[in-house]
Amino acid sequence: MLIAQDKVMSKSIKDIDDTSTKTNIPTYSLSTSSSSIDEKSQSSVRLNISTTDVDANTRLYYTISGSGIDANDLLDFASIDFSSGDIKSSRLIGSDGKATFVLSATADKKTEGSESFNINLYSDSDRRDLVATSPSISIRDTSKAIQSAGLLSASVDAKIITLNFDSSLNNTQPKLTRFKVTADGKSRDISSFTLDADAGSLKLNMATTIKPNQTVELAYNDLNGNQSSGVLQTPNGTDLASFYFTCELIPQKNA
Repeated sequence: MLIAQDKVMSKSIKDIDDTSTKTNIPTYSLSTSSSSIDEKSQSSVRLNISTTDVDANTRLYYTISGSGIDANDLLDFASIDFSSGDIKSSRLIGSDGKATFVLSATADKKTEGSESFNINLYSDSDRRDLVATSPSISIRDTSKAIQSAGLLSASVDAKIITLNFDSSLNNTQPKLTRFKVTADGKSRDISSFTLDADAGSLKLNMATTIKPNQTVELAYNDLNGNQSSGVLQTPNGTDLASFYFTCELIPQKNA
């Protein structure tokens, strides 16, 4: 009897059909069209989401996180550094299993140094189930803060005119033709100059001596637009604006 029962049980188990189906596991990936974007040219990067075994119209959620910025300022980072695209948003997956979005840099006119960010993709709105992370994307900080340097003081001592500015300068060598000097209305030639960029000082060496009681006028002319050489500049390459000064060289009294 025991042997017969075993045969019956074996047959019953063999006759049961396996009606269970294998569940496919969804996959997710994030790719980028570029590894860097540029603030000055306001270039863009396209983010491509690709999935398998994810239903059409499934909503996926993403956030942006970055380095070179304060983690507490991520919202400011998004609103300042991106002209399109949000720090936190979502996308619907299409019937082809894909979705895409674009982030564009904006010229924020701030000197921030090196920055980079990546995008984290989540399957839930609470952003707890991380399913993919993009490669790192760098932001080239070419949109520099505007610097300025103004003429603070000027003095004349015989054959030397000293110009002092209110901030340091670039070591760019200005062309002497940018300057015009007159003494009592007569043009005077400049033979050379000495630039102390860190001290914000420029000394013009005159070809002839300026005499006491003469009225000296000096004009510096900057061309329109930003020049790469031949002009006075701030440390980050911003051209100094045109300026003018006049003074009378008063003789010193003997002590």
